[in-house]
Amino acid sequence: MLRPTESKIIFLQQLGRGLRNSPDTHKEKLVVLDFIGNHVSFFKKPEALFKVGVTAKDRKAFIDSIREDTLDLPPGCFVNYDLESIDFMAKLVGSNSDKQLEIYQNLKISLDRRPSLAEFYRVGGSAETIRNNYGQWFAFLKDENDLQEKEIDSFSSYESFLRDLETTNLNKSFKLVLLETFIELDGFVTPPTTEELATKSFEVLQRRRILQADLPDEYRSVADMPASLLQSWHKYWIRNPINAWIGGNTSATVPHFQVIDSVFFFKQTPSELLTDTLALMVQELIDFRFRQYESRLEQQTSAALVPTLGKTAIEIPFFTDLKVACGHFRESPHESSNIQYRPLPMKYGSLDPATHFIAQASGNSMDGGDRPIRDGDFLLFEILPTNISKQAGPATEISEPNQKEVLLSDLTTVVAEDRSHLGHQFLVRDVKKGQGGQFTLVARGPSYPEIQLTPEIALIASFKGIVAPLELHLHQVFMRADIPPLFGLEFNKSIWETGHVCSKDINDQILLVTLNKQGKNRKRAISRLLHR
Repeated sequence: MLRPTESKIIFLQQLGRGLRNSPDTHKEKLVVLDFIGNHVSFFKKPEALFKVGVTAKDRKAFIDSIREDTLDLPPGCFVNYDLESIDFMAKLVGSNSDKQLEIYQNLKISLDRRPSLAEFYRVGGSAETIRNNYGQWFAFLKDENDLQEKEIDSFSSYESFLRDLETTNLNKSFKLVLLETFIELDGFVTPPTTEELATKSFEVLQRRRILQADLPDEYRSVADMPASLLQSWHKYWIRNPINAWIGGNTSATVPHFQVIDSVFFFKQTPSELLTDTLALMVQELIDFRFRQYESRLEQQTSAALVPTLGKTAIEIPFFTDLKVACGHFRESPHESSNIQYRPLPMKYGSLDPATHFIAQASGNSMDGGDRPIRDGDFLLFEILPTNISKQAGPATEISEPNQKEVLLSDLTTVVAEDRSHLGHQFLVRDVKKGQGGQFTLVARGPSYPEIQLTPEIALIASFKGIVAPLELHLHQVFMRADIPPLFGLEFNKSIWETGHVCSKDINDQILLVTLNKQGKNRKRAISRLLHR
């Protein structure tokens, strides 16, 4: 069989020609020599012949049955696979699946809990590979024994809905917005009217500004829905996501929702015991799909604005509203909505979004030594292992008495959190081993007393270096007047209205590219900083 094909049907047709009876030759046997290519598509043939499933788990079981000579065949039949082919099949099946499992397990250890799908996706996990191997995300979690009892019950009862939500085609974001609104309105318990859905959905859209591009022009410039537009917006929302979820404009075989007397119902009404659990599982998938969709929008924007940015860098969290105190413990509450993700150059080494993050320094008590930290500096941190961050007290709290001392001795500058207070109080200081083997937190300013480590003080992260402000802003979009402060310069309209700025006060040359030259927006041009 020399004709390559990825079709099971064509493969069986080819095989069928050899299986035809021949009265003229009275043949009793058929020998098939099949030449495979270096592509996973050759699995189509065992899938067709031996009913092998399409997941990596099924394919691994098939490979094991070949190696162990336990393949179930009809009497008088046998199959010989070249040993090299078997090894090649195992390599194809195992590589992607094993890598994703490793990413998941490392992230789970880092977070000290099972990750959400959005978190897994953010650190480079492939939801598509998980689906290819396990069918869907929650099936993977079940296989990993990472689902609680109610989650297992919800998954068993609503598996089809959860799978469709994870894979539904998104031309726009509206189907996700509708479901997030449905969850916020507690729709599994009290189904909302379509008008309530439409009104609340518009509020949800206002929270996610990047999705404004999906709206028609008449609604895009509206922050609060006026009464004059409410009726038309209601009709528009019915025609789009509501219609999609009740079976229109979708490839789903069975719709999961229905509208009765203008009320939007989930067709499989969950039991009271599973309502909250199902809502959390649905929200987890919504968060992932939003992140996936927003990444697509960002990539489209980047592709349109910049011809090439080279190799894609790993993005790590930047806590824009978190101020790490230098001096005394200081409370700095921060919201997850203020977390941005920024790529850093290769000079910062190999970075992992699950363990590295950026926050800003507040205060000058660490302004000294070989690596001074000044007020306003952007600091790169690496989250410490659990056996340090959770064990800041006596060494007897961990299994090996000297283990914590060895780990602490390797640290220089750390972020500590005082957990004796209700709020989040952080501090960055140097670690010092004093008399009697006691460790203390030391500021570089003489006016700040040392702080002895106690069980109430948790060491969160180690200081890795200072990030140059401009490197946080590479490939970002700015208003023209916002660019000079990044270089320590003042905005001067006559200078910054040109396309090329070369100030004598800095060694950088700045090229300004206007992204929108249409009409009134021309004077308010958004400019991209290209920094070399």
